Amino acid sequence: TVLLSTNSVDVYNPKVVSASKGSLTRVNVRNVDLEEVFSDYKGNILAADLEGESLDNLGKIDKGIILMGSESHGISQVLSPYISKKITIPGKGGAESLNVAVATGIICNHLLG
Repeated sequence: TVLLSTNSVDVYNPKVVSASKGSLTRVNVRNVDLEEVFSDYKGNILAADLEGESLDNLGKIDKGIILMGSESHGISQVLSPYISKKITIPGKGGAESLNVAVATGIICNHLLG
């Protein structure tokens, strides 16, 4: 399931539909108030952050939420109190960051693989 904050781009925006290459029909996507969802959630909330713990130090997870921020603004400060752990993709070379879709794929592959 993909949870989108209420201020995310419309999931049926033509650019989103095109970029998903048909995956929108195979994934449960919901627009929600993330703060409300997180306040009731009892599991781990892992947040992607350049200052987080390396994925190399984490094992597989069975359950949890992976929080990805906006490519231009990062993770909203109002969600900070709900974060269990900040995680980062170990990097080589000089890249500062990755596209959020690419980063999400790498994180999911590592934690669920």
